[in-house]
Amino acid sequence: MVEKVKKEKRPGEVSPEEGSQFYQPERPESQKQKKKEEKEYEEVTRTYKNDEFFAQVLKQGKSPKSQGRRLAVTGEAGAGKTTLLQKMAQWVAAETEQDVAIWVSLADLQGRSVEEYLLQKWLKDALRAVRVTPEMEEALALLFNSGRVWLLLDGVDEMGSGNPLATVAAQITGWVASARVVVTCRQNVWDGRKNALEGFDVYRNLDFDYPEGVGQFIQRWFVRHLELGERLLAELAQAGKERIRDTVRNPLRLALLCRAWQFRQGGLPETKAGLYRQFAKALYEWKQEKFRTTEDEQEELNAALGRLALRGMEQSESRFRLKESLLREVLGKKDQPPFSLALQLGWLNLVGVALENPDERVYAFYHPTFQEYFAALAVDDWGYFFHHVPDNPSLGTYRIFEKQWKEVILLWFGRENVQKEKKEAFIENLVNFADGCGSWNYPKVDKGFYEYQAYFLAGAIVSEFKDSRLADAIVSQILKWVSGDFNLKKRKWITFFSPIQEGSISVLQETDRERAIASLIQLLDQTSDEDTRGSVADSLGKIAVGNEGAIASLIQLLDDTSEDEDTQTIVADSLGKIAVGNQGAIASLIQLLNQTLEEYNRWIVADSLGKMIANKQQYYQVVSALKFNLTSRFFYHKECFYQITWQCAQNLTYPEFYMAWHSEKSNIWKILGKHLNRPIFS
Repeated sequence: MVEKVKKEKRPGEVSPEEGSQFYQPERPESQKQKKKEEKEYEEVTRTYKNDEFFAQVLKQGKSPKSQGRRLAVTGEAGAGKTTLLQKMAQWVAAETEQDVAIWVSLADLQGRSVEEYLLQKWLKDALRAVRVTPEMEEALALLFNSGRVWLLLDGVDEMGSGNPLATVAAQITGWVASARVVVTCRQNVWDGRKNALEGFDVYRNLDFDYPEGVGQFIQRWFVRHLELGERLLAELAQAGKERIRDTVRNPLRLALLCRAWQFRQGGLPETKAGLYRQFAKALYEWKQEKFRTTEDEQEELNAALGRLALRGMEQSESRFRLKESLLREVLGKKDQPPFSLALQLGWLNLVGVALENPDERVYAFYHPTFQEYFAALAVDDWGYFFHHVPDNPSLGTYRIFEKQWKEVILLWFGRENVQKEKKEAFIENLVNFADGCGSWNYPKVDKGFYEYQAYFLAGAIVSEFKDSRLADAIVSQILKWVSGDFNLKKRKWITFFSPIQEGSISVLQETDRERAIASLIQLLDQTSDEDTRGSVADSLGKIAVGNEGAIASLIQLLDDTSEDEDTQTIVADSLGKIAVGNQGAIASLIQLLNQTLEEYNRWIVADSLGKMIANKQQYYQVVSALKFNLTSRFFYHKECFYQITWQCAQNLTYPEFYMAWHSEKSNIWKILGKHLNRPIFS
């Protein structure tokens, strides 16, 4: 889990006539200057491990904005947001003397305010009362006003509101506002619009890292079948499984993968659709002892669930809450297949009742991501997602621009039973889409607003449709928007406007990473422009974790840019993100740290080096190499050296640290030089 904090930005003096610039982001002229300023003002994340979050944020109230009273847990579907909220409820019960945790699933509000739900629904259920009296309501309000209530609001994104963040903000008022409030929300909803909950401290559930976090989860899962676990780890490590490795960093999907592997022990698919298909098969096999089904029955049920999922996705509100009347309409009678079978197998589960009719039950899929998967299975033709009417868009279909359909579209492209020609036609129409809103043929802008959106979607699709004939061209174009392009007329390197560049960087993390990494490495080899090199190095730091080719290229770039400290700093920052435990990268940063760098750059390099050290041998080498900076007469200028050596001391025993401190200087440089296949000098 990480804490996200924005540091205050203090712009320089401006005239009254240009006062609005106080509220505008600064636009540095060069990429290097931009990177340097971003280090001062960008979002800063702090990582919490194990119980640190509970001890520091919940117990001690150490959060920058609210002192632990307004917290938001964000992340993608299946990232463990609800699980963490449940642990918070358990923590309140176990670690506080008088505090009370009140859980509200926001999808259950169904038009009611939080206050109305607490008084009309929660209080009645908690007290097991036939009716709620004014005295009971007054007692609940007094409890809230005492400050002893933790109000846990789960699933902001599952509310029926068009702007759920604003809806929640408007409802945390009066006596309800006296509670400590924790909300959970999907990341795309939290980031998708102006956030009405800006006063909340934001904590994002991180996916497992690969290979360490994923490996530990698999080993725990297969603790009684170690060979099975090792075989799965070996399968994941194979070349070409990069996208699957990335997909199963999500806790839910990793659990389903382990379950599927336990039953089938088969190979891993290339796409998310293939992975969910395997998950579905594992679920059927898991339930075979209690509810035996034939392949024909499974196919019939999948088709029925696809029709239901699609109808749910088409709802303007509560897409993932499906009324029983809709289930009957699509699936038939409740006591007969496929309705009864879907309930028995757990594909559908009762989650509540409808607000407007308490007698009507409401159901949901096993998880919203499965509803998206089944919806993708139900779409035969891509025209369902995208039908362009150039002169009158109101007559067309543009689900490609609606966020809730993106995952469904990606899953559709990953289906094996969709003809390649249909996929090619769809992605070609995205790439060539003309929105008719202006002509854009400028150095810094080359497409219309919705043309960029369509192209960005095509970029994400490449990860699910890698053999598209347009894949290389799409990735190449996205890289151009990220790093800029050489303008022949102006005879200089031109970068695109920041919204285009930022959107492209986001897509770069979604597209076929291996293809993108190869293209970035190639661009590094071809350009000598320092701004471009810095931009490429920064991009590799976002997508190339553990990629040996990228790490080697960045190490080489450190040598090639020995006269440009700003580029070197960007490279060091990226290596800190992607080269954990890489001995060659560690040796390079040790050498760089010993070179003449300005104070700010030294801190960045030292911070990256601290992130990369992974074992005792490396801690030993860092102490041996840096100790000389701590005994020189310029020591007071080099606090960063002291900080990283302090880190080493926390991870070495006293005898180990002593031996490292008293090792010969010449010997350690020889050892480090071997990792770079060349001599290095302090």
